[in-house]
Amino acid sequence: MQVGDIVKVKDCVKPDCMCFFCCGNSNRVGFISTVLPQDGYATIFDIGEWDLFDFDEENGLVKVFNENR
Repeated sequence: MQVGDIVKVKDCVKPDCMCFFCCGNSNRVGFISTVLPQDGYATIFDIGEWDLFDFDEENGLVKVFNENR
């Protein structure tokens, strides 16, 4: 992942989930805006900013749709 990439966070499996995305009724599509010092990425979603990390993609929790490379 890098600045400019479009990403989608995987849907939750629990119907009563209380995570950031479920509580905000998010479409889970985001835009990576900044590289963070702790090897993460500030990502802008329809409900606000959330930080993602390379391990999120490696574990299949985030899919990169548009790689800005």
